[in-house]
Amino acid sequence: MGPGPGLRWWRLYPVEGDSALAELTLDNLVWGEARLENIGLAEVGESRIAGVRVVLRLFAAEDGELPLDFDLDQVLMLLAEARAWLLENEQWRMPD
Repeated sequence: MGPGPGLRWWRLYPVEGDSALAELTLDNLVWGEARLENIGLAEVGESRIAGVRVVLRLFAAEDGELPLDFDLDQVLMLLAEARAWLLENEQWRMPD
């Protein structure tokens, strides 16, 4: 998915070779990201992601507030899609 209006997530691949992350946006405003922690870096396949947890990080707006209202069902669907992609992407990466 790419930038655009509405509630979305983007696939991001950091240049440094770190795990990909899913950036969460609303009308091109980044309000959060989902990323994996505890990846089995020496593993590949199911064992690489066996101990991971998906972490959701929320970002405050420039004024320090996060005055965004979301439909909960839509956010849950968005996060489920991002989680599935993150796990699939990481599972088949080669060991670091």
